[in-house]
Amino acid sequence: MLLKEQKNHNDVITFIKCMQKTWDEIVGLKSNDYITLKDTLLTYKNKVDKEISKLTLEGRRVSN
Repeated sequence: MLLKEQKNHNDVITFIKCMQKTWDEIVGLKSNDYITLKDTLLTYKNKVDKEISKLTLEGRRVSN
């Protein structure tokens, strides 16, 4: 992240804020079974993937 930060400072700050927001939203599991764990992980993975794809697109526009 330090190397990326040198070139795309704003993207790195946005990414860190996204991770902080995701961290703050995480709550304990409703139950301790495989399906609940899997569904929870996929939900947060999809949110993070969406944010990362936005950064990638913004980064391409800035870099060109």
